[in-house]
Amino acid sequence: MQTYHKIQSIFKRDIENTDKSKRKNFLRDQYTRPEFELLKDIQWRLEYKSDGSNGSAQYYSTKLDDGSFKLERTINGRTSKAQIPIHVLAKMEKLFPADCSNVSEVFTDSWQNEGFSAILWGEMVGKKVQSNGHQYLVNEEDEADFILFDIRIGHTWLRRESIEEIAGKLGLRIAPIIGYGTLDDAIQLCKEGFKDPIREVEPEGLVCKPKEELLDRRGHRIITKVKLCDFR
Repeated sequence: MQTYHKIQSIFKRDIENTDKSKRKNFLRDQYTRPEFELLKDIQWRLEYKSDGSNGSAQYYSTKLDDGSFKLERTINGRTSKAQIPIHVLAKMEKLFPADCSNVSEVFTDSWQNEGFSAILWGEMVGKKVQSNGHQYLVNEEDEADFILFDIRIGHTWLRRESIEEIAGKLGLRIAPIIGYGTLDDAIQLCKEGFKDPIREVEPEGLVCKPKEELLDRRGHRIITKVKLCDFR
């Protein structure tokens, strides 16, 4: 399985000092990545950061003896050792059937090639997943759900428009866009606080991505996060 990459905060933390809650404060003039300092004033897309457990549906094509291809699916937690609760796994299997019947048309004929892979990453939410997890649920009969936030096909991260299109075809929820702005705008928004678009509690924070997907010289994504608890 392929795990989702780590999302770094904007600033480094002060390892010498902590506040009253034992949290290491940020060094506001020291960026964790030089790209963040270089790109801090461009327009970033500020997406809602769901409070749940990372999960994914991963698809791979396998070539059969007769030359045709078979699309296969695995459902994974944050790591290969992560145990997915039974009620959450049941929801994931409902959203992403093992026969891949709902995605074969979404990926059209592109999956009928050797080496094809597609990963849909999101946050598994619901009852017993996190505190107030039930507030993420739309229907009373549901116990869990999945909120999509990224898709990668092969080595390509899809644009937001393509993610929204696929989410619509598969009937998946997607992480809401809170707004657009600079990294300073994102920090200010979390400092002031904003209304959670889904639950009746304080949101966890934002995931910030450039409006156009960008990679560094090593091919790593330019992406960061801002949490309310870090700037209150």
